[in-house]
Amino acid sequence: SKNNNNNNNNNVVQEEFGGIKFQVNTAEMNEKVVAIQQFPRYAVCMEGELLTYVREISLVLKPVIMARTLTSEQRRHAIETMVPLANCLKSGLIKKNLKTEDVNKWLTEFIQDIIPSLVEAMNASDEVDEFSLICKTIQDLLDYIDIKIFKNAQCISDITEQVAIAIRERQDRREINEEKSMDLIDTEIEYDVEADLADTIVDLVTKLTTTFGNNFLQIFDKYLGKLCIDLISSLKHDDDANIFEEDQILSITMLTEIVRYSGNESNKFIESMLKFARFYLPTHETISSQLKQSICYFIGICALKNGLNINNIPNWLNLLKNIVNHNSSRNDENIDATENAISSIAKICKIYSKNNNNNMDIIIEWIGMLPIINDNEEREFCNNYLLSILKNSNLLNDIIQNKNIKMIEKLINIMAVSIINDDAAKQQYKEL
Repeated sequence: SKNNNNNNNNNVVQEEFGGIKFQVNTAEMNEKVVAIQQFPRYAVCMEGELLTYVREISLVLKPVIMARTLTSEQRRHAIETMVPLANCLKSGLIKKNLKTEDVNKWLTEFIQDIIPSLVEAMNASDEVDEFSLICKTIQDLLDYIDIKIFKNAQCISDITEQVAIAIRERQDRREINEEKSMDLIDTEIEYDVEADLADTIVDLVTKLTTTFGNNFLQIFDKYLGKLCIDLISSLKHDDDANIFEEDQILSITMLTEIVRYSGNESNKFIESMLKFARFYLPTHETISSQLKQSICYFIGICALKNGLNINNIPNWLNLLKNIVNHNSSRNDENIDATENAISSIAKICKIYSKNNNNNMDIIIEWIGMLPIINDNEEREFCNNYLLSILKNSNLLNDIIQNKNIKMIEKLINIMAVSIINDDAAKQQYKEL
């Protein structure tokens, strides 16, 4: 800091200890911004050694993040400092040999103190990439909290409200851009920024759901539930130009994560989602690969939550098999949707096997669709399910005794992919 007679409140830090109050005149805002720009690299290198300065730095960061007189780039440097600062606090407290519960307490209180400034920045931001960065920062900061101590429910409600506003503003921007001359818009950059925003929103909602569980479901329902249901309830017909797939993908993906990570209270969303899937899957060639993947992923999650009607299982299996067996299902554009469809078939078979007389025939057909190459999470599920079948049935013995060369080759292929990818299941495959 430097001596300065300027009494501007922005340049004064006041502290009070034991009834003695003193103030320090600090650097001008532009000098603070330069210092903040340098901080993340020091934070990574020094970690806990910066413990002494964590609070002072946070006091400077909060007004910078909310300052509209600064450029977006300057604010971004301050936003990017938040997570390294939390890590400095954690490392420093651990080095002081504090008990784990005390470290968690200090960290949680620190996060509760700085998140409201990020929410305010979300509200004030008119830059899409800046908003995305704030969402990512909040998501990372939530890794540092102790859920038993965190009490600021209003803050989480405010975050969710800002996400809902961002989704509506995304729709407005698209309408404005359509009215502008396309020569004035770099559509590729525009698409990348908007796609990143959508991914970031889904990641943040997922993080809030996994962190706060059913407590967050009530907040989601208030600000995002109806919005998402409305977007997937407007089914696209040939002459309807007002329905945009990117909105539907965002909505179905958020709802899927809510259903996946919440309790049974979230099942109220399932019927609208199944109606959406029933409308689009029969004509899957006419929709984008991203929408197809989102729907296939949801069907699998719905099966795991026992949300499918038993009488409709054959129909869902046929719809998913049609996607897998399509002649372009394995190309670069469609492979992600195809792998989600394969995994969803496995999830249906696992949950509803007792209700299906032809289950082993379907399983053999499903094994023929494997291996899953790209999607590590879905490959792990399929590996575990396949291993449970091979260990708990006579299928492997039947394949060997009948000298079913095609199936033997298929199993060797599946095992090879697992071994090459160093999957957790590789050792179990070797022991078969």
